[in-house]
Amino acid sequence: MLAFAPLAMPENHPFWRAKEEPHPFAEQRVAKPLPHPRHIVVRSSGHTFLLSSGQSCHYPRKATQAKYGKFAYGAVFAYSVPTGCYTLEQYMLESSLAL
Repeated sequence: MLAFAPLAMPENHPFWRAKEEPHPFAEQRVAKPLPHPRHIVVRSSGHTFLLSSGQSCHYPRKATQAKYGKFAYGAVFAYSVPTGCYTLEQYMLESSLAL
């Protein structure tokens, strides 16, 4: 809730007149392996994404392949869950290899 605290400040508060500056680590490139799930997390040019080696669930879930079978997951773009798997129009093929 602290993110909303500036909204309580008056219009003439210095917070509203300060020049916006980039985050100190915004331009730093970081690539970190995550050994247990066999993923790689990358932060580059203000974009954070996860490169996935694939996941499998040992129990049934709805749209498992759409949620857990992507090649990459990004913080900027949300993943899509298809309405079905029977026709081409129902597939959502972002970050996927479709044959």
